[in-house]
Amino acid sequence: MIEYLFIGMFLVVFMLHNFEEIILIESWFKNTYPKVKHRIPNRISTEVDKMKRTTAAQFSIDVLILFIIAIVLIGLTLLTNNYILFLGLNLFFALNIFIHPIQSLLLKAYVPGLISTILIVFPYNLFFFYIFIREDLIDWLSVLYCIPIIILLVGVLVISQSFSRKLLKNE
Repeated sequence: MIEYLFIGMFLVVFMLHNFEEIILIESWFKNTYPKVKHRIPNRISTEVDKMKRTTAAQFSIDVLILFIIAIVLIGLTLLTNNYILFLGLNLFFALNIFIHPIQSLLLKAYVPGLISTILIVFPYNLFFFYIFIREDLIDWLSVLYCIPIIILLVGVLVISQSFSRKLLKNE
């Protein structure tokens, strides 16, 4: 069943994308951020300034927490055949398709995660939606049903970022 292949591939796509971000986050904030900081709108520059102290280790904790939650949601999806759980997880992750290119265009610079978003995340999601809609596993109404999962994952991300910053304080 091809849907199981796509569900399993999600973890690979997720990690490849996050490896790009983990590897490059510190050097990007050190080398590129000072050159593009003036392009960031004032209302969000304070938040980005807080993020510039993020280390690869801190970011890795955030990724680990989301990875564990992804495994749980995938497990529940496979046990229950409730594809809404996986769809919510995938849509949360698919936000990268918009976030990284928009960031890159606004900053007129490369941002960590852009290459994997274009080469891996976007094609994966094109095929994912094609297959899952063709197989009648999800429909457009399913997107509405998974909104609580997306909101939950955003909350988990915010909490994990706070947790990882406190756990691994910068010196």
